[in-house]
Amino acid sequence: MPQCRLLVLRLLRCFLRWRAEPLRLPPGPLLVIAPHPDDETLGCGGLIMRERQTGRRVHIAFLTDGSHSHPGHPTLTPTALAKLRRAEAIAAADCLGVPADNLTFIDLPDGELPRLSPDEYERAVTCLSVLFKNLKPTATLVAYRRDGSSEHEAAFTLVTAALKQTQVRPLVIEYLVWAAYSPRLLLRVLFLAGQVHRFNFPAKGDSKTKALACYRSQFQPTPPWDKAVVPPQFANAFSPEEEFFLKLQS
Repeated sequence: MPQCRLLVLRLLRCFLRWRAEPLRLPPGPLLVIAPHPDDETLGCGGLIMRERQTGRRVHIAFLTDGSHSHPGHPTLTPTALAKLRRAEAIAAADCLGVPADNLTFIDLPDGELPRLSPDEYERAVTCLSVLFKNLKPTATLVAYRRDGSSEHEAAFTLVTAALKQTQVRPLVIEYLVWAAYSPRLLLRVLFLAGQVHRFNFPAKGDSKTKALACYRSQFQPTPPWDKAVVPPQFANAFSPEEEFFLKLQS
């Protein structure tokens, strides 16, 4: 079944490539919003790397602390996991050319974005609105709201609420995470997305692969567990040399 899934995904990406337009971003700062540490690398690591190589300022905001990716682990506590995932995010960003000073960790509780308390919600919206006001990005990348994750949908809602509190109006582009792994979700993108954009970075995939490898807690077993929390076929579903994006739709 995993191999069958990958074959179907490759076929769907061929059709998606056929209808996609090249991704072009306006000049100026770029703000990337990641619901969880690793979403930014999975969904738009190649684009981040290219934009940094051209000298563009890139800032990444991580909404959650990633502390509940290992429920029931006998030794890795949520506190320790949050610390580990922050370190992994810093290392991955460095691989993509983004310095630690250009990272913001909002540290919302992992798994609770759709159910934030009023205080947590207000803190998140305020933090994002301050980022928008200070950075004044011309483009913002956020995880696809219909990505099959309630956390990603909630992240999109937070970004929308934060923008309403500012005069900043960046181009909003959605990147794929779980939709890149699910044939059903990718079919929806193929037939229902208003406008699909493609970013191609041939011969540069090794840097994205190295950045993903920084997230060892997600893609490598954490003893005494002998299996990773994310199955190997998930990472294999992400092409090391192309990424797809969707223009903001109402």
